[in-house]
Amino acid sequence: MANVSLDETALTTAERTIINTLRTIVTPTPQSFCCGVATVVEALTSVNAYEQVGFANFRHEFELVLDGTVDCTIESVEVTLSPIGPAPAITSANPFAVTFNKCSVTGDKLLSKIDVEFAADPSGESYDITNYNFLDADGATVTTFNPTTYDWDIP
Repeated sequence: MANVSLDETALTTAERTIINTLRTIVTPTPQSFCCGVATVVEALTSVNAYEQVGFANFRHEFELVLDGTVDCTIESVEVTLSPIGPAPAITSANPFAVTFNKCSVTGDKLLSKIDVEFAADPSGESYDITNYNFLDADGATVTTFNPTTYDWDIP
């Protein structure tokens, strides 16, 4: 399923929620064709937020985008978030792990956690990413850093 070519930008929020629910059932293995040998640094990362609908609580997907040149040993990332200002509290586990989702059509490695839960609607709010802990297949730390040029902004 992770290798199916799908233009997710054309999906509605409900359709994306269904696709992500299916992805939790069929966990893909990391693909070696969307990575390289570069040391992961902030300039090679970015994040996206996608609302998950049809649940009794407020959920969003946290998607971490790693440039396709980032070292292939990165298998998962532990992410720690902190609300900025009046942003509602995160009620699911924090820190949490983002795991391989798929390779993008541009060759980037997409990792995600589809069910980050909040105490209230976080739309329009931001969360400080206080730490990234990049892990290899054995769960050993490859590197860590706190991104300073971006936050996780919920649309």
